Amino acid sequence: MDRLIDPARVDWRAVLGRIGKPRRPHAEEVRAALLEIRREATPRGADRGAAALTRRWNNPEVLAEAWEVLTGRLGLESELSRPDRIFLPHVPLQAIHYDSTRWPSLEDAPAAFANAPTSLDAIEAFLSVDFEEVRRVESIALEVSRCMKPWGAIPSRRVAWLLVTAGWIVPYWTNILGWPTLAAAWAADQFNLASAQVDSAEAGLGGRYQGLIRTWASDIRYQVRNYAKDWIWWEECVRSDLRVPDPAGLEWAYPASMRGMRFRDLPNPLTPTLAIYELGYLLVDLRGDVAVLGVMNEGSPVGAPSWTALRKQQAERFKRRP
Repeated sequence: MDRLIDPARVDWRAVLGRIGKPRRPHAEEVRAALLEIRREATPRGADRGAAALTRRWNNPEVLAEAWEVLTGRLGLESELSRPDRIFLPHVPLQAIHYDSTRWPSLEDAPAAFANAPTSLDAIEAFLSVDFEEVRRVESIALEVSRCMKPWGAIPSRRVAWLLVTAGWIVPYWTNILGWPTLAAAWAADQFNLASAQVDSAEAGLGGRYQGLIRTWASDIRYQVRNYAKDWIWWEECVRSDLRVPDPAGLEWAYPASMRGMRFRDLPNPLTPTLAIYELGYLLVDLRGDVAVLGVMNEGSPVGAPSWTALRKQQAERFKRRP
């Protein structure tokens, strides 16, 4: 994402519109094939309730058939049997809180995974997209982990994919990506950049940037907006030749070896991170030696439900309890 070198040239509103919307050149073909597979897996007279259909369609035999049929039609058999690509059955909702007493380890890597998607919806999401872009996104994710190595991250050797249906996954400020963003924000604040260079950079984005601000904290777009602002902080620290600060009482924030290093001597991990979102995919986290990526199905909501809607759902569930 070379054009991020000058934030004034980035159309953030356009980036916002692409979040969760990768190119899907195979969408119709994959959808038609899965529709036929679902019909064959649902014999006449079978229970057609939502729970029953979900169990039937996500039966391991049905999934294996769908995976084999579709990868064969798309000519991707060899591409999809790579040992460095795995699939997660669910979103790892819990954040990993790193501090000075707990640095990343291989034990953080996802323990439950598969060599193929674990639902028909996940198969549809993964196989309907452009595989050239998939390979590019995987390469970019590995680049993010390399940029994070000075901060204590373990270089990723594998890429994990999962289906994201709505909302956000792991708050970015509580996982490993929070370290460099905290450092840049503290450094800029320490040297009063917020009232000068950073405000100037944000003003240069004009109305295009404002579209990234009025969103829910549980909305993926809100996280991308924060990544965009953090990228500006970092670049202004580079232009001002600032160093990673050593804030008193905040020794937990990032490895001691980083304190005093010049930002210009460190790779900016937010540049490749934003490139992933620009292509329509999601960077979920770096866990152990695994870079976790997310893909959404067409039509999935980018934001989570409002708190009012969530409370209403909870009230309805309580009423139905025996």
